[in-house]
Amino acid sequence: MSWDVILIKTETNMEPIEEIEEPVPVSRVDFVNVVRELAPDAKICEDEQIILDRPTFSVEIMIEDEFLDAISLAVRGGEAPLDLLAALCGRLDCRAYDTSLDEFIDFESLRRGGESGFEQWKKYRDKVLGTIRQT
Repeated sequence: MSWDVILIKTETNMEPIEEIEEPVPVSRVDFVNVVRELAPDAKICEDEQIILDRPTFSVEIMIEDEFLDAISLAVRGGEAPLDLLAALCGRLDCRAYDTSLDEFIDFESLRRGGESGFEQWKKYRDKVLGTIRQT
């Protein structure tokens, strides 16, 4: 179970998700280089998967193709890696799509105290885990 975020680059980075027909691909090599710069301790597994473990979160990223139309991040833990996501978006000139909220993440709103889908996911995760523990 994870909070899923998708990095997507488009021509204007302004289109609503339902109007994106052909994202601008990001090369796997460029993506790996950005991750190495932002998180030098990230584990890169045969250029197909990246795992980043932190005390408060972990991120798993699948990068199986040479050119990536969309980059899926599976986030787990107690804290959302919003600074990492914002840095990735800035460096790759892309946006982060929050699958829990079905919308793009507005990092400015989050800095002002807004809520990401991570909080919803975390509540759901805790509820499921609580139910499992009770049985």
